[in-house]
Amino acid sequence: IANPAPQSGVALLTFDDAHRSNYEIAWPMLAARGFRATFFAVAGWVGRPERMTAAELREVRQAGITIGSHGFSHRPLTKLSSKDLDEEVRRSKGVLEDMLGSSVDVLAIPGGFMNELVGERVAAAGYRHVCTSRPGWGYPDFLVNRLSVTSATPLRTFRNLAAGDPRELRKMQLLFRARQAAKKFIGVAGYEWWYRRFGSKA
Repeated sequence: IANPAPQSGVALLTFDDAHRSNYEIAWPMLAARGFRATFFAVAGWVGRPERMTAAELREVRQAGITIGSHGFSHRPLTKLSSKDLDEEVRRSKGVLEDMLGSSVDVLAIPGGFMNELVGERVAAAGYRHVCTSRPGWGYPDFLVNRLSVTSATPLRTFRNLAAGDPRELRKMQLLFRARQAAKKFIGVAGYEWWYRRFGSKA
């Protein structure tokens, strides 16, 4: 993301939350294949149980992994006042930059909650690129759509997405809209509880 150059057949790999599995599993596999990626860290979670430490973030950054912000506390940005929104995106940027000793200019939107005000305040805070949760191809200058691939993603689905199958993309877009509607209806915490209990087994 740090030096974007849209090209056919090129994929950008991103990992949200800086979970320990990013360091212990994903990073060794990436390094073995000569791949780079972006790890998005929640600044206020660094060093917590099951999260990467500051030393680990510095280690992977020095090895070519880009470190981006995923907010300071992972709160939905669209639910915050303008003051709290500025605090969330600016504080996370500052904390991570102090931690890493380098610039942090990419942000992944927590929970996928994005609107015009969030885009304006994130740009004003000094971020050059924002990764959304909205499924899609393309590589805009500021907003970057992504395709979510998790442990629950069937191999067939992954292959179809990698091949650029528009039908698979449309299905993913419909599911995204349904998830966003559910989060608005029952709240983010309620949705995450439901997903841990039932969704991840679907």
